[in-house]
Amino acid sequence: MHITASVFINDDESGLHHDYETWLETLAPHAPTTRYQHNRTGEDNADAHLKRQIMGREVVVAITGGKLDFGPWEQIFYGRFQHPDWVVQGSHPPASPIMADARHLGGDGRIPRPSHENPREAKGLVAP
Repeated sequence: MHITASVFINDDESGLHHDYETWLETLAPHAPTTRYQHNRTGEDNADAHLKRQIMGREVVVAITGGKLDFGPWEQIFYGRFQHPDWVVQGSHPPASPIMADARHLGGDGRIPRPSHENPREAKGLVAP
């Protein structure tokens, strides 16, 4: 995940996406780039770092019956806030690019039970 990117859970609705973009740009506007000391390093992405900090870099998802448990409108989103490459990409859980670990491990969003025959596997160090 990029240092100026975030993952978050919310409703997949275009008006809400626009509201987030407007709100984040109000809190940490990209321009003028000279307002940020970080940009004196030759980069121009200080605002993206601040936006990422506000939105967070991890999510917690409930597991019910061994499956990821989302509300009816919830999705996990990946947001990259680096200007001009602003991207918000949603998922359709559990078959989600954001949930690659769940897809890799179980394929169906189910959390696999580790085999205790291999101690590294039991600790989650290798895929079952």
